[in-house]
Amino acid sequence: MGPVAERIAAAYADTAALDADGGEWAVVAGVPCEHLALAHPWATSARLLVLDGPAPASVVAEVSAWLATRSPQWTLLVRAAQAPLSGFTTWTDLPALHLVEPLSPAPTPPGERGVGSCSSGARRRLGLPPLPAA
Repeated sequence: MGPVAERIAAAYADTAALDADGGEWAVVAGVPCEHLALAHPWATSARLLVLDGPAPASVVAEVSAWLATRSPQWTLLVRAAQAPLSGFTTWTDLPALHLVEPLSPAPTPPGERGVGSCSSGARRRLGLPPLPAA
């Protein structure tokens, strides 16, 4: 294996043991939650970003319980204006980046699905209809 292939293999080494379906997903108290069997805090998370305002303490407790039963390390994704939540601290090791200008998608050749297309399992989890047969 060449040096480039070795770097790519090393970058994906911790994902080698993941199940084919990609992990466990649930909507808990209206909040999308995800668990990937990886030893990283970001791999088990809840997206409180979907809520219209600050998360009520009861929602934070219910979501936190779901996350804690799946991993000792997990994260809550919240809007900056709503952070920090009581009992939590801001994690600066994994800052979010915001795209200033939208990128133009590259044209997809006829008969091919774009690189950004969701897998059928991801489409099912997201509640999206299946893609038409190629």
